[in-house]
Order: sequence, then structure tokens, then C-alpha cells
Amino acid sequence: MNMTEEQIINRLTTDSEHKMFAVASNLYLKPKGNGKANWVLRAQVNGKRLERVIGAFSINAETQQSKQHLTLNDAVQKLDGVRSECQKGFHPVLAVVNNEKRNIKTVDELFARFTESKAYSQSTQQMHDRVYHRDVSPRIGRFATQQITLREIEDVLAAIRKDDKPTVTQAALRIMKGMFGYAAAHKIVEYNVCENLTMKDAGHAIADAGMALADYEIERFFSVLNSYPEIVNEVHKISYVLLLTLGLRKMELFAATWDQVDWNAQVFNLAKVDVKTSQPVAVPIPVSVMPLFERLHLLANGSDYLFPAAPHKPIDKHLSASASNYVLRMILTSDKSPMKHVAIPYFTIHDLRRTFRTMLTGLDVEFDVAEACLNHKLNAKARRYDRHNRFAARKRAHAMVADIIVPMAFPDGITAINELQLAA
Repeated sequence: MNMTEEQIINRLTTDSEHKMFAVASNLYLKPKGNGKANWVLRAQVNGKRLERVIGAFSINAETQQSKQHLTLNDAVQKLDGVRSECQKGFHPVLAVVNNEKRNIKTVDELFARFTESKAYSQSTQQMHDRVYHRDVSPRIGRFATQQITLREIEDVLAAIRKDDKPTVTQAALRIMKGMFGYAAAHKIVEYNVCENLTMKDAGHAIADAGMALADYEIERFFSVLNSYPEIVNEVHKISYVLLLTLGLRKMELFAATWDQVDWNAQVFNLAKVDVKTSQPVAVPIPVSVMPLFERLHLLANGSDYLFPAAPHKPIDKHLSASASNYVLRMILTSDKSPMKHVAIPYFTIHDLRRTFRTMLTGLDVEFDVAEACLNHKLNAKARRYDRHNRFAARKRAHAMVADIIVPMAFPDGITAINELQLAA
């Protein structure tokens, strides 16, 4: 005899042993405590007992909002779908998977499943979430996956392109190609509607290899920033110095929290989840750069982040990639900016990382040390046998670059920062 939802709630409320119990034929609940439990499919195949979690259940109103939450009726319907698959000859576990895939109705649900299937770094996942939810989901997120044609994809790209966001347009196309490729491979849709699209279809030529600034161009850039402090705030100026001296990827810096800064050891720690290559690394902070971290700490005003988002951006907790890109673009191209009248080539935030790497070559830093400063992966054989982190050599390399960059950015010396600190 099947249990009722009232009986289930009573059982979860009074049972302190947290033992799995039967709710219906092949359907069980496995308590987790605090009124929470998992729905479990249990079946016997060729004399072996098989179990598979098919959803969650909770008596708490807050956790009932979770996408994984299933009512008793939901769980029974899901079980019926699994039984239908089993009648076609599917193994029960495969039947659960196939039934779950058939339950993906909308593009938003497809994105969630696609994301779960990938082991992206935290920064990459944050970028995908940001681009999808801001630029893709509002346009096609509620559409049924079967409804999406090439026309809808092109409309999304055209709308983003209209906002003059070339890198976001390309990122959106990569995400949609991945999503619908996953959907086609798992028979959620018949074919990948983005299959034949290339980056040129995003409306922009494939990005070139970028550029690196020469020393005199860096000096001109900071000279203008120092002469016209009103064109950029202090936080962004400090960010350019840190990107040039530490060689970090922009979101490794902008999404960083203060617990990553080891003040005593003068080290900036990047965990595995923070890094594109999934390689944790301790980045040595040059002595001349430490006062910039102290200044940032004051400017952060109690935030957990080195670069907190502006107060009017409640959605973002830290400075976003698009905001930093926009600020630099306005500095370099706005008709009102004095930078437009200076002989400095147009460059991007990521070009500062390329500039750092080029400066290391100019300073005769050994290739493997320079690559380690960027936290680039060695080839497979080298990674297998060479486990040295080259910390001492990296520390010297970062210091040499800082000795060039910091005086350009702060020609009056490091004491100017200390005076700002006292005045804050």
C-alpha cells in the first residue's frame, strides 16, 4: 500500500534513525535529517539490487523551491516514466537517465543540465553563467528546446552584437553550440542547430593573437592617467598595475577574495577552482606592490572581495569582466578622453597579461620560469616528471617587472600611496 504525503511528513518528523523506507513499489525515501530526504528507485536486475537517487524531498518550505524537489505525485510520475522505459528493454538506471533527459523541456533546463555535465573551473563557470543568464536566457530561455531553430540563434547573436559586445557575442555562440551539441548527442533534440555556425557568424572575425605594449607605451598610458585622474578611479588604476606585475587573468584578480592574500608570506593564492588550467598556484607579491594591496583593502570598505562591485550593481558581488572591459575601452576611445590624443595602440585587459609575458622575455627570464609565472601548463611529459613550482625564480621575475611598472604608475614614489592611505 502506498504511503500518503501526510504519512511521509509525519515519518520524517518523528523518525530519528534516518533509515530508508518504502513509499510505493520500487520507490523509497532515504532520510538525511532536518526534514530532508532523497527519493530512491530500488530495483532487482539479474539477482542484483540496484539503487538510483531520482530527486529530493523536504518538509521545509525554503528547500521545496529547489529544482530537485519532487512531491510524492512528482516522484510517482517519474517512476512511471522509468517503468515505461524498462518495458522497452532499458536497464533501470539507464531508464532513469533517459527519463530525466526527456524531462528537459526548455532551453534554461538544457543549460542547467549541460552545465552539470561539465567540470569547468570556477572562473569559467561564472563567465558562462553570467553570459547565459544576462544575454541568452532573457531571449530564448523559456522556449522549448524543440522550438529553437537557426533563426532564434541568429537573433540572439544579433541582439548582443547590437550592444557592441564582440567578445560576449562569441562567448554566447560557444555556449549555445556546446548546449545544443550536448542536446543532440543525448537525443534531447534531433540535431545541433548551431553546428554550422563559426565565430565569423557571431559578426566578428576570429580574434587575433592580441598585442603587447612596449615600455614607452605603458609609460604614456600611466602618464595620462596620472595627469587626468578624473578619467579613471583609483581602483581601476591599481588593477592595471596588478595585472601587469602579477600576470594574472582578469577574473583571477577581479573575483579574488581577501582570504587569498597571505599578508605575512606576501603571496596571492589561487586555488584549483579559481584557475582556468585547474592548477593551484601561489603567486609571489613583489615588495613594491604590497602597498597597493593595503590600499585596496581600505577601498574595499569591508567587502570580501579585492574589487567589490559598485553599490548600484546588487547582482554582481565583484567587478565583472564586462565592466572592466568597458572602463578601459572608454579610457582609450572616448572622444572626451585625453588618451585618444596620445600615441597608444588600442589594447584589451588580456593584453596586459601578454605584456607581462613579453616583458619577462625582454628581461631574459628563462622560458620555463616565464611560463610558470603565467601558470601555463607544461606539455604532458614535462608535467609528469617536473613538479618544481619555481617559486624563488618566479619571485625574482615578478619583482623585476614591478621595478619597471610601479615607478611608471606612481612616479612620485611609493610614499604617495602611504599618504593616500592616511588620508582615506
